[in-house]
Amino acid sequence: MFAQPSTSKLISLVAAIAVGVLVGLVALLLGGCGARTSDAGSPGTPGSTARSANALLVGADDLPAGFAASAGQASTYRQQVCGVDLEPTKPVQTASARFSQGPLGPFVEQRVRVYDDDSATDVLADLREALKTCGSYDLPASGSSAAVRVAVQPLDVPQLGDESVAWRQAPDTQLPITTDVVLIRSGRTVALVTSYALKQAPDAATATQAATAAADLLHG
Repeated sequence: MFAQPSTSKLISLVAAIAVGVLVGLVALLLGGCGARTSDAGSPGTPGSTARSANALLVGADDLPAGFAASAGQASTYRQQVCGVDLEPTKPVQTASARFSQGPLGPFVEQRVRVYDDDSATDVLADLREALKTCGSYDLPASGSSAAVRVAVQPLDVPQLGDESVAWRQAPDTQLPITTDVVLIRSGRTVALVTSYALKQAPDAATATQAATAAADLLHG
């Protein structure tokens, strides 16, 4: 899992990126049904794991001191980053969680996806290659919100899981919200971890700690 010149535009941006990948400001602070959401899918679906996607979510104890469960995460993160579709096929299981240190953050969100194909392998390979030369991408217009350019740069995070890719992004707006994003793959399961705050840039160490904990759960 970004501010904009207008409230509606801010809502659209944060909803689209949350890592990053964007959750609306109103949704961030007021929405959601709980700190964790899950769609277990069919347990017999080929490619699913023995554990449910919900069992792969980190907890507040895995994060820096002061984080607590917080409602408001968006369930989806499908979008294109530097021309790469982050979720080209439908997962068979999903789960998500959100944590905060206060109403303005910092925030940490995690989304888990389990697939019955190997599309996640291509996503990480394509994204890693794209980020070598991509300095920005355009978030298309949606509803009443105009298109926005989002600046990106690689984020120095240790390799996690079978493979991982990390970047920092911020929209070209009056009040940009910077988001650190880490995408981790283990087999056919993916964890997307985002870290951001509404009034300051995130601490990269927070994303690293959260992503490391997420990778440990994927590996276990």
